[in-house]
Amino acid sequence: MKNILGFIAVGLLLVVSCDTTSQEPQPPADNGGVPINISINPVDDVDYENGDKAGVFVSKTSSASQIFVNNSCFVYQDDKWSSSEELVWDSESVTSYVSCYIPYAKVDSPSEYIFDVPTDQSSYSSYKASDLLCGFRNSVRTTSEPVSISMKHVLSRVVVTLECGEGFSEEELAGADVWVYSWCTQAKVNLLTCLVSVHKYELSEVKSYYNSTEKRFYAVVVPNYVNDDRDFIKVRTMGGAEYLIKSAKLDMVSGKQYEFNVTLDKSGCGLNVGVTDWTVDDTDYGGNVY
Repeated sequence: MKNILGFIAVGLLLVVSCDTTSQEPQPPADNGGVPINISINPVDDVDYENGDKAGVFVSKTSSASQIFVNNSCFVYQDDKWSSSEELVWDSESVTSYVSCYIPYAKVDSPSEYIFDVPTDQSSYSSYKASDLLCGFRNSVRTTSEPVSISMKHVLSRVVVTLECGEGFSEEELAGADVWVYSWCTQAKVNLLTCLVSVHKYELSEVKSYYNSTEKRFYAVVVPNYVNDDRDFIKVRTMGGAEYLIKSAKLDMVSGKQYEFNVTLDKSGCGLNVGVTDWTVDDTDYGGNVY
């Protein structure tokens, strides 16, 4: 995945948009020997890197009880996704349901996958591991051609931009750290439909990743409700001063990005909050810093 440069819209829904375009079936009547090939389309703001791994499920329907390819590991190498397993379509199915997710993990139940969001996302690798992607496609006819799957961000993202006010220098802000208070760090995800919900409520501080090129802080969190009477963001400057930010009420949604523009001023601080993409929302929110 490349550096986080301007995240673009991928949709406001909790479910990935489904491409129902059927592919042309292969001529043989017995299609059990036709190999399964998958092409996983990148999200607009994400590039895959060699070695990235995805889990793939193929079933007769979106039900976990009818899976015939169960969490096969596909590895990205030189612009192509491939599995070390020899996968073939079910010979009794006219059409199939294909879903996939990134990053790959051991999955006990694809309809109730518990995804742990790292609380320390300060390195790019840990930030990348926090960004769960998911996609699916139904009514796929048997074909040896690669089946194209479109992906989406499953969780929400908080973006913090620090701006200099009176008494602050660019150097002080460059050395700052930012945490996001999250009421849940475990998500329950249906990897077949890409629906997400809170698995367990527990207050945690999520340390964000700082992109020095963009001069912005990024943290991935489980979509949840943020009350306006609770601290939401903590900023610690290079000099050790801490500022706590209370957000407006936010009903965080899968696939959305929440932007906080914070002006630090030693005589008084200001905060502007907006929601953009991962998906676009023109609503502005307010808050305060103390």
